[in-house]
Amino acid sequence: MFLLLKIVGILGLTFCTILLFAAIKMHKLNSKKFHRKAGLILLVSLFFVLFSQMKINQINQKQKATYTIASKSTLDGSQTFLRVLVFSHNKEDIEQIFKKLQKSEKNERTDSLFVRFNVDNGGEIGEFIANAKIAWTLKGEEQVDLKKDQEKIEFNNLSN
Repeated sequence: MFLLLKIVGILGLTFCTILLFAAIKMHKLNSKKFHRKAGLILLVSLFFVLFSQMKINQINQKQKATYTIASKSTLDGSQTFLRVLVFSHNKEDIEQIFKKLQKSEKNERTDSLFVRFNVDNGGEIGEFIANAKIAWTLKGEEQVDLKKDQEKIEFNNLSN
């Protein structure tokens, strides 16, 4: 729907440009009636383009930050293992999601967190993107082979 609004806006801007060139050719550029009509078409077209672009950007931002926990299990007593489905292929987005998961999964009974990121194919597990891990206790250091509170994210051929 927003794409349709954007297309209508672009067509309106194109129509307004054509009107302007036609008015110059017919020497009616000084007509107040023409100014009102062209101005109204221009404003409405700009509104359609800007509004639809704003809405499309909001949808894209929401989708980037969206993730689904496909499975959650406990390994080695107190190591939490998550399989997470994400829409974004961007490293920065994956890092932000991992930080959110750290906050939500950290508690006194959890020693470490291991997260495997995959592409979300409509709720199905898709292509492997990255592994991320962090240790919160000494036992967790042994589980994920990292120092305490040190996180590590291993990406699988991703761009920034």
